[in-house]
Amino acid sequence: MYIMATFKKYEDRHGNERWSFQAYLGIDPATGKSVKTTRRGFKHKKEAQLAMNRLK
Repeated sequence: MYIMATFKKYEDRHGNERWSFQAYLGIDPATGKSVKTTRRGFKHKKEAQLAMNRLK
């Protein structure tokens, strides 16, 4: 399964640099709607990429 994801850098409330991603997971067969998820709070982009890969 192929997951499309967008990675973004942002600052948390303490001014620290963090990474987040939004991933498209496909279509829910029961409802026919798109399934997306957002995960935030990663210190490095590589951590966010590893978390996204675990969604597969």
